[in-house]
Amino acid sequence: MIRLFLLFTILFQVSCDTPMRTRDPFGKPLSDTTLSQSEEDVDSFLSDENLDDVNSSDTLNSAGFDTCPSDYQYYAGDQIGYLLLCQSSQEEVSFKMKLKSTDLDIGTCFVPVHIRRDGNSFKLGIAECVHNEAGKLYDMRLTKERSESINGVMVIKANALNPYMQCMSAKVDYMNAYPGCQYNSSCMQAAQNYAYQVCSSFVSHYRNYYKQIRL
Repeated sequence: MIRLFLLFTILFQVSCDTPMRTRDPFGKPLSDTTLSQSEEDVDSFLSDENLDDVNSSDTLNSAGFDTCPSDYQYYAGDQIGYLLLCQSSQEEVSFKMKLKSTDLDIGTCFVPVHIRRDGNSFKLGIAECVHNEAGKLYDMRLTKERSESINGVMVIKANALNPYMQCMSAKVDYMNAYPGCQYNSSCMQAAQNYAYQVCSSFVSHYRNYYKQIRL
């Protein structure tokens, strides 16, 4: 489960850019009502050119993936179930993934994160989201927008993605609403309190909809 305190010390570093990109190996976009905070956002991410980063794969024996497990090694809660997730040893943004359960309706999203030694984490880029068939192996490329290494992935159902992103950006959102907040200790405390409330709500409502995996 996300450790709430970690979010409050690092939220000011997190970008507020549009948080998701939809992918579908069957050629249809995920529902824009569950993935985007606005129709304008989803329009920019549902173009045909953005539908080719998650592709079906037949084997784990390709270069960079020869040490991957052959079966599901993670359980990601009741809503996601069991999955295999393996990062390439040659390219950190390249992954192979398969889910034990089929999801052609809601979708499952993958957010690259960096997990610090103390367990604190922060997102490195937007989410890649996909509808999947049970047991099918997929190639996936995650989008990285920061210099830190990808050593973790937040796996989350698409209908919980917006609340997660709102949690991750809560502190900086509050600070942006009050110019000069970073120079005012009372304002910074209020921003931290606001982030705590937003993230607590996310964890309370969606605890079975996500799992942060350390790679």
